Amino acid sequence: FDGSNTIKSYQSEDDRFYMGTTKFNGIIENLLKLGRFSNIQLTVNNFLKLTISLVILWLGSYLVMTDSMTLGSLLAFNALTIYYLDPIERLINIQPTLQSSFVAARRIAEITDLKTENELYTSKQSYTFKNNIRIENLDFQYGFRSVVLKDINLNIKKGQKVAIVGESGSGKSTIGKLLNRYYTASEGNIMIDNYSIDDIDLSDLRKNIGYVSQNTFLFADTIKNNLLHGSNKYKSDEDIVKACQLAEFLDFIRKLPGQFNTMLEKEGTNLSGGQAQRLSLARTFLKDPDIYIFDEATSALDSLTENKIMEHIDILAQRGKTVIFISHKLSTIKNADNIYVLNEGQVAENGTHDELIHLNGIYKNLWQLQMKID
Repeated sequence: FDGSNTIKSYQSEDDRFYMGTTKFNGIIENLLKLGRFSNIQLTVNNFLKLTISLVILWLGSYLVMTDSMTLGSLLAFNALTIYYLDPIERLINIQPTLQSSFVAARRIAEITDLKTENELYTSKQSYTFKNNIRIENLDFQYGFRSVVLKDINLNIKKGQKVAIVGESGSGKSTIGKLLNRYYTASEGNIMIDNYSIDDIDLSDLRKNIGYVSQNTFLFADTIKNNLLHGSNKYKSDEDIVKACQLAEFLDFIRKLPGQFNTMLEKEGTNLSGGQAQRLSLARTFLKDPDIYIFDEATSALDSLTENKIMEHIDILAQRGKTVIFISHKLSTIKNADNIYVLNEGQVAENGTHDELIHLNGIYKNLWQLQMKID
């Protein structure tokens, strides 16, 4: 279940499901073989022991009858009959061993047999984005926990750079996940042009949204295959190079002995946090969606690299891409066309950087605090 958001974002559910079920079937088959082999091996072993014991017992009885052995010695030999029990026990245990494998298989099958999102949400409205994204009177809570977002209203025009900021726990990251339909709003609507995202074909929607979170997930595969994951799999080598340039990652890759064929460990543990984030950014740039959502996507980068990437993102916005920044680091979103400030799950302020500074509210306090720390 690791990396589920990455899998959803790049529409690779079918590929990963096939890989998972193939491995699962292989594991079950091997477990059954192991169970059968182990029990047969133990049974044969104990049968041989029993045979030897019977021979000893028969020979002992014969020797007693011919006065070549005492009765006490025969009783001692008779104690060897305990070996009868082991083979019988092993044969009886074959069924429980196999049964435990079947129980494990059923538990996993209960998960693999669940309906996929595309089966649950059969909306067929085609994705179009020509005007704006509107969030209207939106409420959200995780299960039965307290409300995370309350009466959220946002308007994001096509081609704009918009920032959603606030302190930790203010609910800003949840908005990004709702836009991607990782969750469904408790109340209210999210509209793209005049269509609710609940009515838009899910695969079509996610194909046109590039989502980069702070918690980067990478697969145990080559750098190239991580870039070509899911909906990116038909991208050209030229596209890969351009995407890595946008993420300021190309120079690093070319210094590696294997370059793009360098193998990554699970979750990219052989990369630093900043390197993993740049790879995740490159993968999203390669996707080339209409809408970019950067959720603390540069938090592990040094200031110089971060500024260069921000310049590349500015160029994308100038070309008509819509960019949504979710951040607590205000210096990275200073030039956004509109900034929404969240406080305790509600929009407390919104405007440009200069407008919010003149407002003398929450944003200005956060700005002054961060400038002192810097």
